[in-house]
Amino acid sequence: MTRQTDALEYRLRTETEPTRLSEVRRNVSACLDLWGLAPMCGDVCIVATELLSNVHKHAGGGPADVSLWYPFGDILWLLVSDSSASAPIVRDPDIETTSGRGMKVIAGLTEYWHVLPTRTGKIVACRFTVPAHLLPTRREALKRCLP
Repeated sequence: MTRQTDALEYRLRTETEPTRLSEVRRNVSACLDLWGLAPMCGDVCIVATELLSNVHKHAGGGPADVSLWYPFGDILWLLVSDSSASAPIVRDPDIETTSGRGMKVIAGLTEYWHVLPTRTGKIVACRFTVPAHLLPTRREALKRCLP
């Protein structure tokens, strides 16, 4: 059994302005590449971008924390926390509506997602399944992370 302290973790504090989203994608991609999870970059970056865009558009903007947590199993977590208590809403827009599909996209790209209220706002936690062919041995993972 893997102990929680054996997990790989990454955290980035960022503003939620649209001009910062490419920097977030670059950082998340670099982290996943370092962990041997480069094929997951596309989906994880789309979800991170959608969540940060939601904070900017619907929760008043401001700073947010983007975290990745990988406990050496077949699970990868993406966590986005912000200072708003408002939970994301899954909408069902009609074909003519030009926005409102972000949470449906997130639901389609993740195994599941949920909202955790905090004293200072909320955390949106998204769970991804790591494909079996990407699962490293502990030794391989440590070699990637240690100088």
